[in-house]
Amino acid sequence: AHARSGGAMRLLEFARKALPLAGLIFSGALAAHGATIYVDASVGGGSNNGTAWGHAYTNLQSALGTALTGDQVWVAAGTYVGSVKLEPGTAVYGGFAGTETIRDARNPASNPTVLDGGSTAPHVVVGADNARIDGFTIRGGWAIGAAPDDVGGGVYCNGTSPVVANNRIVGNRATNGGAGIYCGGACAGQFTANLIADLSA
Repeated sequence: AHARSGGAMRLLEFARKALPLAGLIFSGALAAHGATIYVDASVGGGSNNGTAWGHAYTNLQSALGTALTGDQVWVAAGTYVGSVKLEPGTAVYGGFAGTETIRDARNPASNPTVLDGGSTAPHVVVGADNARIDGFTIRGGWAIGAAPDDVGGGVYCNGTSPVVANNRIVGNRATNGGAGIYCGGACAGQFTANLIADLSA
């Protein structure tokens, strides 16, 4: 009886130590994985609620309007016209063919995904804290006007700190500088592996 009691005590002690660890692992997994929201301008059918490629949003800003912290927005090749406002804590990735099931299968060079300000939007991309924009051609920003619309034609990050990575930021304009990227105020953004050039769209 004593041996069984000792074994039970050891098992109970193990459970007391293991269960909190398991809880930490489980809660960490929940925190690390948000939803994937799909965007494809060429989708002609489906419910357009972003739950799968066949039901993708056709408008990127509409998809971002539903995104929560931790979510990823996957955007298929195509041209998306207008200004895009990122949401805090979300990541937006371009370069998809519209069939991928894992993010690493995307190829921005083969599947160009273009955010185009149409030479009318003062900022093509407006940053947000802890947001990410990755794998796009960002062009046609037209920051020609009065402040604050005179800087940041391509990417405007005034007082926000996004990650801007692996993009072609080309053919944007601004009256007072930062035609490609403007990072002002308390901006502490990360800018990695972007091509920034005054090239024709």
